[in-house]
Amino acid sequence: QQTPAVRQRATRPDARTHGLGQTKYIDDMYLPGMLFAKIKRAGVASARIVRIDTSEAEAMPGVVAVLTGRDIPCNSFGPSLKDQPVLADERVFHAGDGVAAVAAVTEQIATEALEKIHVEYEPIEPVLDPLLSLKLETPGLHAPSPNIYGHKVIKKGDVEKAFAESYRVFEGQFRTQMVEHVPLEPHSALASWDANGRVTIYSTLGRITLGRADISRTIGVPMSRIRIIATIVGGNFGGKNEITTEPVLALLSKKTGRPVKCTFTRPEEFMSST
Repeated sequence: QQTPAVRQRATRPDARTHGLGQTKYIDDMYLPGMLFAKIKRAGVASARIVRIDTSEAEAMPGVVAVLTGRDIPCNSFGPSLKDQPVLADERVFHAGDGVAAVAAVTEQIATEALEKIHVEYEPIEPVLDPLLSLKLETPGLHAPSPNIYGHKVIKKGDVEKAFAESYRVFEGQFRTQMVEHVPLEPHSALASWDANGRVTIYSTLGRITLGRADISRTIGVPMSRIRIIATIVGGNFGGKNEITTEPVLALLSKKTGRPVKCTFTRPEEFMSST
């Protein structure tokens, strides 16, 4: 009778492929006829979008499709409040907001095409301090709601008595810098439709069920026609729990009839992830 391996190191099932460099991440994947997508970022903190001209980009050799927020059936998403645009079409809320997307035969052509998309903005004075934003009159950033996301009071016991009997009471206000997860693998996704009107999306999403619901809502397709394949992820840390480019890639793939892939650059990871 074999003795159980007590206090033995458990072998990771993915250790061999990692060690041999054979692990397939999304950016290692290629489907026949695949196109590459890039997202044009607003680059301004707060503004109204007056006009988006994509004609010059669409005329470029190698560019197969261009998408703007007006092409998205339901252009809002979010894990609780649906207040984030997939691609900003009326208002820019932060510099990392996408305003247009391009699908081209190479990454280089897609990147160059972004420079050919011209966006006219009407700047709005940004509010950069969250405490200051609470003092602003309603409606807030996402009208008609105020700038308070939620309000809760948690109270247990006689707080006033506890303060009165305390030897010393400390009050303080503390701030820290912005934090980015910086996974080795940036956000990445690949979308492809079949002849039966079903879309398969390979994604670095950590919460694929939440992702399916959000994608279904944004592109106007029942969840039963959306399949998300969660690939091996090169780091998440909570930063890959909601959709980013998935609806854009699904719509670009449907528009072109070809698979479409997009992988964030490192600057995009800092500017456009949550």
